[in-house]
Amino acid sequence: MKTKFIVKEDFNRINFETLFELLNPQNNNICAYIIRDYFNKEECLSLKNEFFKIIKQTNGGNRSNDFVPVYQVGSTQFKKSTLDYFDECKNTKQMIDELIESVSADVKEDFLLEKSLKYEFGKMNISFSPSSYNSAYVNQFTIRQWTNCNDIGFALLPHEDLSQLNMAKLDDYEIGNVNKVIACNLCLSNSKGGELLIWNIDPDIKIKKELGVEDSGYPYPIELLNDIEHTSITINTGDLYFINANLIHAVKEIQGNERISLGRFMGFCSEEKIVYWT
Repeated sequence: MKTKFIVKEDFNRINFETLFELLNPQNNNICAYIIRDYFNKEECLSLKNEFFKIIKQTNGGNRSNDFVPVYQVGSTQFKKSTLDYFDECKNTKQMIDELIESVSADVKEDFLLEKSLKYEFGKMNISFSPSSYNSAYVNQFTIRQWTNCNDIGFALLPHEDLSQLNMAKLDDYEIGNVNKVIACNLCLSNSKGGELLIWNIDPDIKIKKELGVEDSGYPYPIELLNDIEHTSITINTGDLYFINANLIHAVKEIQGNERISLGRFMGFCSEEKIVYWT
């Protein structure tokens, strides 16, 4: 399915109407929304330093490199049963809390717009909260440092983030009801390269099954994308960006020391409820 494929940008402040338009499952006009310089450089550095401290203490974080070479702190729902995912949330919560404590009090109060989104969506009678399962809740975010993982010019291969929710459906975990996934990411550090690529294709189940990615969404062969419209977006330190993660997207290889970002996914799990997960 093709979209109008619009990238929208603001500086320093969020336009909640634009974000709601991106989240709306009935509207596929926007492929990405970027808030430039949302986060100041000092706060980014504080989070980055705390991240490196935890990575050193844990000998690389808590994620294995079986799919994507990455140093990571925090839980990941990808390719996990719901019980395993929530166990990982529980086991990594202290590290995530330590990261949040590294920022100033005013930033911590509304980290990743947590307070603001709850208020703004509440005015529309839509709740906003971390997703839950058996009375347990997910962590606020995951943080990771990407490394170049192949010889074809990518740090993160072409993929989409809807298919992996099939694991949640098996367990009646509420994110299994989401049919439009929005990825929310904050860039803490970026060397040259590391551009975000988004292709104007939301692959159907037939394509996914032919490629064997119907339960993972990862990876798609680059040959599939040769003749498809795409956009390349430079992401800078302090940028907060949201993308329609049903569309195939990737990260180009890094021409320097590091690309560090933190983030989560979000989406409507019912008409009156938006949840997030990692």
